[in-house]
Amino acid sequence: MTNNEYNMFIKIIKQNAFKVNVGKYYSRFEYNLGEIFSYLLSLPKNRLKLLFSNKKWCRHPKYVFFNSNIDINEGALHTKCIHHLVSEVISNRMDERYKNLYNTLIKHSDGIILLYTLYNSTSKDQITAAKRGMKSSDNRVKTYSARIVPHKYLKNYVNDKSFGVRRIIATRIGIEANPDLFLDSPDFSTRIIALESKELSRDEVLLRIDEISKNISSNVKISPKDEEYLMALLNKLGSNDIIFYIDLSSKSENIEKYITKRINTHA
Repeated sequence: MTNNEYNMFIKIIKQNAFKVNVGKYYSRFEYNLGEIFSYLLSLPKNRLKLLFSNKKWCRHPKYVFFNSNIDINEGALHTKCIHHLVSEVISNRMDERYKNLYNTLIKHSDGIILLYTLYNSTSKDQITAAKRGMKSSDNRVKTYSARIVPHKYLKNYVNDKSFGVRRIIATRIGIEANPDLFLDSPDFSTRIIALESKELSRDEVLLRIDEISKNISSNVKISPKDEEYLMALLNKLGSNDIIFYIDLSSKSENIEKYITKRINTHA
């Protein structure tokens, strides 16, 4: 049923689209927006919800490049029309006729439709849409939503699977100001900054060194990332504890130099 609403909507757009050639090699689509709006305004709330929340919008392209030979039946090419429709609804949100459309966009849209909703909405409605956007499977939506939602919601997504979302959240929250949130980040550089900024207890440092040491094969040189991470941890230990990790010297020339220097300085 959900896909039926999506397919019907795309069909209506195609029926009201016409191609305008611009020069020899380029063309664009124009649309009879009045007819498309008449269709949308005729839909009851439950069908609008099914249409705007369809997961196919999460795979709908934002940018499409095409030449004059492109067939008008290529539904993905009608992104421009969808953007126009969303913009028009939001611009006329105070009009009683558009109230149902607008509320459905804010509360139920997903994918490219939600993205265009976020672009054009403002104030608390934009925040409401962005909170939903953080749960979307569309990374374009999540990344843009991460720029909008209040700070108190961000900590739930510091380890999000999307690198773009993680970077925006790290910038907004501040790694050095809130290192606890980023000590176990999937991003190595973020972990290092958090580790260097965080005051760890001796037991915490020893535990982290032991954990990473267990994962290092006895006959393999340490990786550059593990080396840097271990160096940051060793730097937080007192000289009396450093000596107990002298066996790590065989894994890295840099660690060997560092431990030797610390021991000699203490002596």
